[in-house]
Amino acid sequence: MIKKIFLLLLIASVLLIVSCDTSKVGDSTPSNLADLPIENKASNSIIQSISHKAHNGFTIKELTTHDPKEYLMGNISFVNLVDETVFIGFTSLNQPEVTILGYNLETNSQKEIYNGLGSIHFHSGIKIINDEELAIQLINRILFINRYTLEIISETVLDEIWEYDLSYDGTKIAYVQEGDLYISNLDLSDSKLLVNGVMCTDPNSDFYGFYTKFPLHPRWSHNNKLLLYIKEGYEGADGIGILDLDSATQRSIKFENMLFSPSYAEWFFHDKQILCSQMRGERNAILVDLANNELVSIEQISWSGDYIPSPKENKFVYIKDPLQLYMFNMDTRDNFPITQALEAIHNFTWSPDGKYIVVHANVGILLIEVNKILKRE
Repeated sequence: MIKKIFLLLLIASVLLIVSCDTSKVGDSTPSNLADLPIENKASNSIIQSISHKAHNGFTIKELTTHDPKEYLMGNISFVNLVDETVFIGFTSLNQPEVTILGYNLETNSQKEIYNGLGSIHFHSGIKIINDEELAIQLINRILFINRYTLEIISETVLDEIWEYDLSYDGTKIAYVQEGDLYISNLDLSDSKLLVNGVMCTDPNSDFYGFYTKFPLHPRWSHNNKLLLYIKEGYEGADGIGILDLDSATQRSIKFENMLFSPSYAEWFFHDKQILCSQMRGERNAILVDLANNELVSIEQISWSGDYIPSPKENKFVYIKDPLQLYMFNMDTRDNFPITQALEAIHNFTWSPDGKYIVVHANVGILLIEVNKILKRE
């Protein structure tokens, strides 16, 4: 009997030693960046584990997610990264509510930032206002948040305004209301009409009483001096308009290709080029070079129609079939995959500092470090 007890104690001791040794290996960072799960024990945490990986020279943090009970009725519709905080937004499936969480990668802690009315548009996202403040643009409101405490500093409610963009200094908004384009202060004071929409007045037309020509998707330039918008239905073909707010002048660019109708138009970081993409028909893109007054067709065809420029470099990312995220370098013309083929890519964007590409995919949330290139395959 004593021998059996001794044998059981010996086996238990061996298992304990093996367990301790395994945890030591797991806590270190392997030189080849193999999978490294870090279990999070918090029952209400949206992040279940974190693994370190690499693909084609890029280092990747893969965050496995699961829905805690209070978020089971919603789905992730927004992800981004600022400093060490991953911002995750849920849109309710049953009512117009949104929940925004902040998950700190250093402390493995989670904070609920906002829960209330609203919805999320992935193309709007987060803007860094200054060293202490950032802004999250929901469809009908703007949340100004302390970058470090994640407390809401202030909130701007935009009733009956769905198309808008916040200036990079956080002082102005450009918005579309009833077919017209305006700019104003955050509280909608000092509102100025910039572009009129055109309503159909022909009583015999199917479009009678509707706007047939109107501005869409306003976007501030990074220097806050120019305003970009899509011209829907103008001059027989769609195009873009660029407003110089200092000189009060406007430049119109018309796409002669009737098969191309831009769904989105985004500035490159230097404000000299614009990337226009369409999500209808052939999902291609056109580069508008303002300095050389040129329109350049982008040969890379996006599976989804999304082409998203870097906020800091002359690059853009897009989805290529099969579902694989690619990066195109405008300077070197290099075009290469940054993820393996995935079953689903729900959305993707750049972190505001341009250091990461943030992807929500079937495997979870991918944080792809852009500037830390290992050895490319």
